[in-house]
Amino acid sequence: MSKSIRSESGFLSSPLQWFGLILLLGGVVLTFAPTLVYDPGPAKDLFRTIERRIPWGGLAGLGLLFVLHTQWKPWQASVAALVCWATTGAIFARLVGLALDGVGSSKQWMWVVAEAVVIAVAGFFLWKFQGKNDASPSEVS
Repeated sequence: MSKSIRSESGFLSSPLQWFGLILLLGGVVLTFAPTLVYDPGPAKDLFRTIERRIPWGGLAGLGLLFVLHTQWKPWQASVAALVCWATTGAIFARLVGLALDGVGSSKQWMWVVAEAVVIAVAGFFLWKFQGKNDASPSEVS
C-alpha cells in the first residue's frame, strides 16, 4: 500500500498549514487596509492606489498555497500551484481595490484578464501534474 503525503487526520493538521492560515489572514487584512504596515502617503493616481493592495493579495495567495496544497511532489505541480494561488491572491486584491477605490483605468481590467489567463494556464498544469509521483507504483511498496 502506498503512502500519501496528505494527512488523513483532517484539515489544518500540519504546522505548515497553520502558518499558511496566518499568512492568508494577514494577507486578507492587509489587502483591505494596505497602509497598516507602511504608509507611503497618498498615491499619485487611482491605478497606483489599487496596485498597493496587490502584494498583500499575493501574500494571501501564498497562505492559500500552504493551506490547500499538501502534496509537494512532483515539483512541477508545486510550482504550478504556487503560480495559481499567488495569482489568485493578486486578482482578489485587484478586485477588492476596484470595488473599494473605484474603477478609474481600463488598464486594471486588462490586468484582471491577464491574471485570469495565468490562473487558467497554471490550473491546467496543476491538473496535468496532480497525482503524479516521482516514483513508479512498483518502487513504492
